[in-house]
Amino acid sequence: MSVTAKEQSLAVASGRTVACATAGESVGTTVLLYLHRSFSGIHHIYPTLPGWGTTSAPFPLASIILYGAPYDKFPYGQRIMGVLLLAPVTPFFYHRDNAQDMNWSNYFMIGPLTRIACEAKHGAEKFIRGLIFDKMDAQERKEHARWRKEEGVEGETERRMATSWKGSKLMSTVLQSDWGFRPGALDEEHSSTCGNTWSGYLADAYKNTRLKIIHGGHIAVLYHLDGLWADFLAE
Repeated sequence: MSVTAKEQSLAVASGRTVACATAGESVGTTVLLYLHRSFSGIHHIYPTLPGWGTTSAPFPLASIILYGAPYDKFPYGQRIMGVLLLAPVTPFFYHRDNAQDMNWSNYFMIGPLTRIACEAKHGAEKFIRGLIFDKMDAQERKEHARWRKEEGVEGETERRMATSWKGSKLMSTVLQSDWGFRPGALDEEHSSTCGNTWSGYLADAYKNTRLKIIHGGHIAVLYHLDGLWADFLAE
């Protein structure tokens, strides 16, 4: 039975909320985390990250995941067959050359000015539209118009992103923090997968990774999701 991708609110501990949506086959034996399109026989799960959309902001606690943990401690790790990172970000604490290819848009996106711009919903929507949509070149505008027509999401993206600005305010702190592990120090068993300095850093750090560059702005990868997922699942 197919399930529509309508966002749901899940109550979790301490009165917090997690917003997510599912699509595809609810009885599928293969599960993809964060996927937009439907594939036969697959159950999709779309969590909205803490502090974004209508998902509650996280508490100031350390992650419960032990990176690089042996499988006798975390047996479910053996069930993770792959990870597809779209527009990945590196841990700035370890990646000292993180600003090498950073433009002004990226700087503002992760810097303190974002906190001011996103103080109110109207300001957040205007900030996101100016940062992402208004800076598209002619080719990306054409691709975005085609994708928007196919998906029927005129004006929805920036409005949904503007619902909560707490996640955006946390970006600078998270990126500058010690993530608790060095990507380049993971053994091959735990590093099977992983613009361009950030992507290249991760591709070099993880031992069995394939890097694909999509030219365009912040959301250009959305226009190529079908092909990316097809290549990913084929492997």
